Amino acid sequence: MLGVMYGIGLWYGSTLVEKNSIRVGDMFGCYFSFIIAGMALGEAGSVATDLTNGTSSANQFYHIQQRNVEMKQADIDDPIVKKQPLKGEIEFRNVSFVYPTSPDKLVITNLSFKVRHGQTFAIVGPSGSGKSTIVSLLERYYDPKFGEIFVDGELIHNYDIHFLVLFSKKIFLTEEEGGDLKKNKHKIM
Repeated sequence: MLGVMYGIGLWYGSTLVEKNSIRVGDMFGCYFSFIIAGMALGEAGSVATDLTNGTSSANQFYHIQQRNVEMKQADIDDPIVKKQPLKGEIEFRNVSFVYPTSPDKLVITNLSFKVRHGQTFAIVGPSGSGKSTIVSLLERYYDPKFGEIFVDGELIHNYDIHFLVLFSKKIFLTEEEGGDLKKNKHKIM
């Protein structure tokens, strides 16, 4: 099919050259322009799925950027921003949590614990028992439904969120499927 189109293009161009309607250089310039344009259009079809995926991803990104995040506001006028690093003492007091997408299912119920600076702390349980959720609460991805979380004796929501990002980089999550915990242990601070 492509060869037929090239043949017709050359035939028609040569008839225009014979009639002195166009010059030979113009005919070949037009001929090769159509070939290159056709190749470009053909290759554009191969990236159509990538363009569709990119558009979809961009829409999701902008949707996330536009959403209104509900975070518990600080109980004090000026959120805490410490110049010195946090010691890293963490305390959960009667914390209960539900995900916004499943408000009827309690993921964590009345959880209380205290981790002192430098102490090794492990949370062990089956899949879906809330281990990753505890870390998400410490990183302020979510706020607890009930109860309070303290960092160095202060309520976690009283800290400036940007300062808390630096704190969350010191929290390690090691997920183990069996194995030797002595070889793979991490300190929480």
